Amino acid sequence: MKTFLLFVSVALFAVACVSASHSHESDESHEHHHKHHHGLGAPEVHDECQKDPATHIDEEDLKKIRKGEAYDKNKVGAHSKCMLEKSHILKSNGEVDKAQLSKIVKERGHTDEVVHKIEECVQHKDTPEETSLHVMKCYYDNAHAHHH
Repeated sequence: MKTFLLFVSVALFAVACVSASHSHESDESHEHHHKHHHGLGAPEVHDECQKDPATHIDEEDLKKIRKGEAYDKNKVGAHSKCMLEKSHILKSNGEVDKAQLSKIVKERGHTDEVVHKIEECVQHKDTPEETSLHVMKCYYDNAHAHHH
């Protein structure tokens, strides 16, 4: 559970940092951040999900996640689902598009070994939100364990 909380914290923080610095970078610098930040969704996808009240995560949620405190899984799940749907990783039927997931993981600079481990980890859960949270956990557990 702590690993998962850490993942959500790092993923959301990384996306927030990239989003915040987006307007102050050259295209080349932005491209570097886009390829190497630690989340699965692009900064513009995160911004889009944040604009929707149904998928918005407020600062209090982020603080709880960072501190490892209990957080609203429905809100975080909805946000994760939004991110993966808009990144075309989660299909409208709730299934994971592993080819798209692999493509994005490779674009983030990860090796084929990491891509394979993430693909092996991913499982369909009872709801799209649970599946999304699980995909994010698989990404974090494998990408961060092997990323330099």
